[in-house]
Amino acid sequence: MAKNIFFIDTCILLEILQVPQKFNIKDSETHTELLKERSTDKNSLIIMPISVIVETGNHINQIQNPTRRTDCYNKYIDILESITKGTVPWQLFGYDYKNQDLARIIDLSKELFISKVGMGDILILDSFNKYLETLPRDRRYNIEIWTKDKHLESYSRHNY
Repeated sequence: MAKNIFFIDTCILLEILQVPQKFNIKDSETHTELLKERSTDKNSLIIMPISVIVETGNHINQIQNPTRRTDCYNKYIDILESITKGTVPWQLFGYDYKNQDLARIIDLSKELFISKVGMGDILILDSFNKYLETLPRDRRYNIEIWTKDKHLESYSRHNY
């Protein structure tokens, strides 16, 4: 059986956290349910790219209502603390960047500039591609970018 790996995108985390002006209730409920399923499935792993942590934190800090900002922040920190404690099948990825990594990201941004792909998405794609290189080739994987963006979703690999 192939292992299921999900690279979570900022837009999904914003839905789950119900960040004002960044979610709708139907999508939030759908993705929250998927999160529960994927977090309890022993054959699944959720990857949290560092860029998603940064982008999500920035969106939360821009919330004008102090009560909503605090609520979203607390849920966000609960998720991050669960990762640090190993209580959820999540992993961080994409932190140890070097100069050659930045050069690769610049090249990818030049390639995708015409498509108006933002730097956050480019960092997710770069992390995704680097993660693929780390996978042992003695088993199969279904690896996808868990997103609402079709251009990112198209990079998913099944039976990899």
